Amino acid sequence: MSDSAKRIGIYWVHGGRVVGLSCPLDQAEAGVPGLLDSPFTHVDAWSDVKAQNLLPPHLEYDELPRGRVMYQRDRNKWVVYGDGALMGCSSRQGMTPAGSAVRQAIADFFGFDQGSAIWRHDPHYTVGKRRIDRLLDD
Repeated sequence: MSDSAKRIGIYWVHGGRVVGLSCPLDQAEAGVPGLLDSPFTHVDAWSDVKAQNLLPPHLEYDELPRGRVMYQRDRNKWVVYGDGALMGCSSRQGMTPAGSAVRQAIADFFGFDQGSAIWRHDPHYTVGKRRIDRLLDD
């Protein structure tokens, strides 16, 4: 696959469907050493994504499961960050069927093979007030 066909960006998941913004690698930013990232942020992109009328209008950007897809060029791998429960990472018995379906939906949205990605839980993308409160408790 050529670099121009590879896509990175941000996403939300609602009802098993992925909604987000993506861009080709030639528009990537080199932020974290070794990783190419998109210029998008969830907070800034929310009004554009919401305007597509694909999500319930009463929700805010941080009320839906969300994440980010980056690209690690030296390993030729996508790195997908998101809520662990969303991607099925929190199951003690391995990948849940729902987690596998969400991973496939994310891979389809960004145009890569699910097996060519590194899937990472990131507490930054944790959703739900009780879960967020636990992260902020001192």
